[in-house]
Amino acid sequence: MGNYYGAAATSIAVFDNSYTVHFRSGVPGSSTSVTALEPVLPTLSLTNLVKAGAVGSGDNAYIYGAPNSAKRVITGTIPPNREDFTIKGAIPNPHKVFAEAFRTELKAAGIAIQNKQLQRTAHDKSMARHKSPTLKEIATITNHKSVNLFAEAIHNAIGKTAAIKEAWKKKEIDLATASLRDGSGVSPKNRSSACQLATVMAHSAKNKNFIETLTQSEETPNLRYKSGSMSGVKAFTGVISGKSPRGFAIIANDYAGSGSQVKKALLSAINDISRS
Repeated sequence: MGNYYGAAATSIAVFDNSYTVHFRSGVPGSSTSVTALEPVLPTLSLTNLVKAGAVGSGDNAYIYGAPNSAKRVITGTIPPNREDFTIKGAIPNPHKVFAEAFRTELKAAGIAIQNKQLQRTAHDKSMARHKSPTLKEIATITNHKSVNLFAEAIHNAIGKTAAIKEAWKKKEIDLATASLRDGSGVSPKNRSSACQLATVMAHSAKNKNFIETLTQSEETPNLRYKSGSMSGVKAFTGVISGKSPRGFAIIANDYAGSGSQVKKALLSAINDISRS
């Protein structure tokens, strides 16, 4: 899968390892055209097979390609009669994109490039430093916007699944039966119970820095949560603050009705619980 939510957590990330494809669409069933790519990726080869969908249809366009390959095929449909409709893809080779962008900036600054591979020495001097946002800032963006790339990077930095389970085990929270196949929840093989999530949240309820990374309910200020969804699944987990903070989790599997209806019902139930 080459859509942005499948971006790999690489050692060097650039442009959030994603790019935006701009389309123009016509009447339903007609071919679309790619009008722009942001940022410009000279090495990326796109084959556009996307059609204009039916009136009222949404984004059903998907990007496919092999790992590390610069060739990408886009299939599916987008809404009809759009002058500018965008989807986001995952950059297949971020390190090469970074190197080329850096090379371009150096040339623009009049710095000559010799194309030689040099070894570091004790006499090297630092020319510039780039400071990362704080972990709290990264976690806030991750939890508010569900940025899978950031979640995977944090997961890797912690030490992946084994380290996470061991850390919670030391706090007497057993996640042995939880199946954590990745750090972002993209894998359909991820499994955890509402009880496990609620227990983790209850333990974290007094961690002010963590709680502030969660989305605050518009209806109930003492309620903060993180949502998650995939085909046929909607979930919410979070914390209800107060004198005795509580963790909660609610998961709907194989539900009937639309995703928006289920989301509204779950949020309504959670808000009622937080006021009880």
